Order: sequence, then C-alpha cells, then structure tokens
Amino acid sequence: GGGLRSPCGARLDLFPGARAALAALADGGISLALASRSHRPEWAVEWLRSLRVGERSVAELVGGSPVLFRDGPKALHVREIAERVGVAVEEVLFFDDRLSDVVSVRREG
Repeated sequence: GGGLRSPCGARLDLFPGARAALAALADGGISLALASRSHRPEWAVEWLRSLRVGERSVAELVGGSPVLFRDGPKALHVREIAERVGVAVEEVLFFDDRLSDVVSVRREG
C-alpha cells in the first residue's frame, strides 16, 4: 500500500511488485530516472516526495537523477534521460503502464 489521492480524487499507486523492484535497483547501485506526461508537475513532484518505498520516498530513490514531467513521446523522454546521464539508449531499462510507450521506446533502442 501507500498510494495517494490526486487533486481530482483518483487513487495513485505503484504497480504490484514495483516497490520491491525500485528498492532492489536502487540498493544495487542502479540509477533511477523518471518521465511522466503529468499536466501538474508541481503535484507530481509532491507525489514523488510522499509515495513511500519502505522507509524512503520515490524522490529519495531517484536522488539527483533526471525527472521529466512534460508532454511528448516517452521515446524522446528516454533519449533525453540517456543523454543527460551519459549512457546509450540501449542501456536504459524502461517500464511504463502504456504498452504503446514501451513499444515506441523499444524502437529507439
């Protein structure tokens, strides 16, 4: 558990197993970055600070890695994140709740 309610009342939470996966990746020294098409970036940042993964927030797990909240294709977001952290797009492990975004990112590399 540990989800939150959005300003419009929708319940927002991570998918089952996501907390354990995020914690394992972060604890294993894997950098985490986030991209979202949120139209409310201020609220999205607050959500990252409030959503818990064990004793830590999602914001703490991401640390100083890129966090993008803007419109546009996720493939472009992933490409920008890869460039900002200095890795090839092929080295990025991408998860999303929309299959079409996964497919478009996969085409990138």
